[in-house]
Amino acid sequence: EQLKQAQRVKSLEMNWAEFEAWLISSEEKVTNLNQSLKMGGVNLSEQLKQAQRVKSLEMNWAEFEAWLISSEEKVTNLNQSLKMGGVNLSEQLKQAQHIQEDITDHETSMEAIESLVSSLATYLEPHHMEELQTSFNNLLSRYRSLSFFIQAYPIEVWFHSRIV
Repeated sequence: EQLKQAQRVKSLEMNWAEFEAWLISSEEKVTNLNQSLKMGGVNLSEQLKQAQRVKSLEMNWAEFEAWLISSEEKVTNLNQSLKMGGVNLSEQLKQAQHIQEDITDHETSMEAIESLVSSLATYLEPHHMEELQTSFNNLLSRYRSLSFFIQAYPIEVWFHSRIV
């Protein structure tokens, strides 16, 4: 019985020794992999951060653009109804004010998108960054045009009331 126990202990020690050797080997492999990635200019954790930024940019961009399209349609409808006549001008101004408040509320979303675009600048290849910057500039231009139009809308209503 003692012989069997001694053999089990010996077997356990051998298994433990093999496990330790495997563990040390695995740790060395991971260390070597991390070093080679860093030497190759690739930092895995930085790559993951960039991937998260890209995903966040995609989500913020999609939400913002959907809101922007909806707001552009509201402004178009508001302007068309003014030109068609027979509308309550004070109601038109109230609707314009609500749209203006909504535009102001979305300014932080636009700033977040701009920040994400800027944070990706050093990680993207130049031609990809140019495409992203061009798309962002177009989005920003649409946002500013919408904001400018709705700010000037009360003047449009005033002129309309003088003509009619």
